[in-house]
Amino acid sequence: TIVCMVILISLVDAIFTSSSEDEITRSLLLGVIAMIAVFAVIVITINKNLSRLVKMRTEELVEQRNNLENLVEEKTEALLKTERLSAIGELSGRLAHDLRNPLSVMKMSVDLIKQNPKDTKISEPNVTKRLDLIEKSIDRISHQVDDVLGYVRNSPLSLSSTSLRQLIKNSVEKINIPSDVNVTVSKKDVLVDCDSVKLDAVFINLIVNSIQAMPEGGNLEIKIFDRDNMAIIEFIDTGKGIPDNIISKVFEPLFTTKQKGTGLGLASCKNIVEQHQGKITVKNNPTTFTIILPKSISITNLQTK
Repeated sequence: TIVCMVILISLVDAIFTSSSEDEITRSLLLGVIAMIAVFAVIVITINKNLSRLVKMRTEELVEQRNNLENLVEEKTEALLKTERLSAIGELSGRLAHDLRNPLSVMKMSVDLIKQNPKDTKISEPNVTKRLDLIEKSIDRISHQVDDVLGYVRNSPLSLSSTSLRQLIKNSVEKINIPSDVNVTVSKKDVLVDCDSVKLDAVFINLIVNSIQAMPEGGNLEIKIFDRDNMAIIEFIDTGKGIPDNIISKVFEPLFTTKQKGTGLGLASCKNIVEQHQGKITVKNNPTTFTIILPKSISITNLQTK
C-alpha cells in the first residue's frame, strides 16, 4: 500500500511539474508498469501463502482422516471380537443345554440296565428299550455336533459327477421317517459336479426340518429338474409354514425357533450351497426350500473365491 501511494504521488508530481507531453506520458507509463509490478508481487505473495495454507490444511485433513480410519478399524475389530465372544457364549450355552438332556437319558438308561439281574439277556424288551433310548440320545448329540462342525469348518470341495436323485434317496434312507409322513422323490434326475458328502448333509438337514414341521404327519415332495445349465431341487412340505416376520432370518447363524437346536443347521446349508456357487431360498404357501446349483463347477472359479 505504501509503495502504491509513493508511485501515485510521483505520478501526480510528474504530471504537474513536467514541461512536455512526452515526459508526462513516459512518467505515466513507468508509473503504471511499477504499479502492475507491485500488484504482481502482491498476487504472487498471496498465492504462495494460500498454497502453503492449503498444503498445511490438506496435511491436517489427511492426518485426521488417517486417525479416524485407524479409530474406526480399532472400534470395528473390538466390536467384531465382542460379537464373536457373544456368539461363542450363546452357542456354548445352547450346546450345554441341549447336550445335558440326552446325556441324562443315557446315564439313566445305563443305571437301569445295571440294576437288571446278571442273567438278563440283551434281547429282553426292557433292555432293548433302554438301548434304543441311548441310541437316540447319541444320534441327537451327533446331530448337534455335526451342526456346529458343519458351520465352523470350511474345507475345500471334493467334486465328482453325482446323480442328484440317488444322492437324495440315500439321504432319505438315513433318516428315521415317521409312519405318518410320506416322502416322495422326483423320478427326474440331473447330474451335477458336487461334493456329495456336503450336499448329503444339506439334504438331511432340510428333510429333518420338514418332518419336524409336520408333527401330525403330512407329505414331503422333493422335486428335481433343470433349467439351462442349472439344477434345481425343491423341498415342498405340508407343514404350517414359517411366520412371515422371521422367514427372512432362517439362514442367519444362531437363529432358531426350536427349543432344542444350535441355530446353525440352515446357516450351514447356506454356506455349503454357496460354496458350490449355488443359491438357497425359502417361501411359504406351501413351505418350499429351493436349491439352485450349477451342473458343472469351474475349479478356477472355486480357487478364486
